[in-house]
Amino acid sequence: MNLDDACRYLGYWGTGNGEMRATKEVVRQKIIAARGLIKCHPLTPELATELFTSKGMGVFRFSAALIEWSESELNDVKRLCVQAYKNAWHLPQSTASIFPKTHAGKESTLPMAVLTQELLLHAERCLRREDASKQIMLAGLNRTLDEWLCDSFVELIEEMEVWKWDDATGDFWSRLAKALQQSNISVTWVEQLDSRLASVHTTGKLSWAAATRSIRECKMRIERIGGSRLDTDPEISGLDQTIWELMWAGEVAMRKSIPALRQAEYESISDLPRIQKSYREKALVVIPLAMRICATSHGEQRVQVLIPVVQGLSQKQRQLLQQYFELVDWQRDSLKSFER
Repeated sequence: MNLDDACRYLGYWGTGNGEMRATKEVVRQKIIAARGLIKCHPLTPELATELFTSKGMGVFRFSAALIEWSESELNDVKRLCVQAYKNAWHLPQSTASIFPKTHAGKESTLPMAVLTQELLLHAERCLRREDASKQIMLAGLNRTLDEWLCDSFVELIEEMEVWKWDDATGDFWSRLAKALQQSNISVTWVEQLDSRLASVHTTGKLSWAAATRSIRECKMRIERIGGSRLDTDPEISGLDQTIWELMWAGEVAMRKSIPALRQAEYESISDLPRIQKSYREKALVVIPLAMRICATSHGEQRVQVLIPVVQGLSQKQRQLLQQYFELVDWQRDSLKSFER
């Protein structure tokens, strides 16, 4: 068999090199078949909806937790589901696709809700017992936290607010965190999970992700109003072009530099040397208005984090990272994390 030929194994369709596009196409075709099944049906709308949920969404539910669905693919599945629900209620396809918030949208299940539920169920099943499955899941979570520069799963959920869905499809825990953030769902076992991780990750200090999140939030706001990395009008962003480019280049430099800093025992940004001045003295740096963390911030930066010379960190990366950290708007809550 050719490595690129799709075959079925344990209910999934995939190729020998791990490509699962065939599974997505099977799910899509079965949803289309279920949609056609209730077209011009003699059932009540409630029974027709239940029939589609069983036939169509059931096949999506089976593979939802382990397949990496992109945002465009989820939107396509949602479009098919909306068409099916219109068939169930004998509505023309031209009807506006607005689901009522009351009564849970008339129990019209959508893909994102199913995906979030299945991701949670998969995590709970794997973490239920002290066995190899739990060890594998926790090891995967540690790798995910290291990748996103976070210290806990709660913080990872907060970090996902500044990232798009397609940025978080690389692994299971990233998808779960983004789904929980996007659906505004909180789970009770997260605190227990983070307490177990306390022995591995530094807690009680300011993580790399939390310290620089205000920069990514500013970048996200500018992108929402039409800004882009390659072409941004200073009148739109309110930032100098040099600062705008630094927001992108500094992010890349930080992710490349963190392993070298951690190797030198700088586990969090709170461990770095710094200069701190009182409010009676002149501010070290004044943050641009667009980058201030809140409307009441005066933008005066009285804390300056210093990037030390460590092995594996080039002079160019060190200077770029230093400039990037000077864009951070340090607030009173952040300063508390610097207390040793």
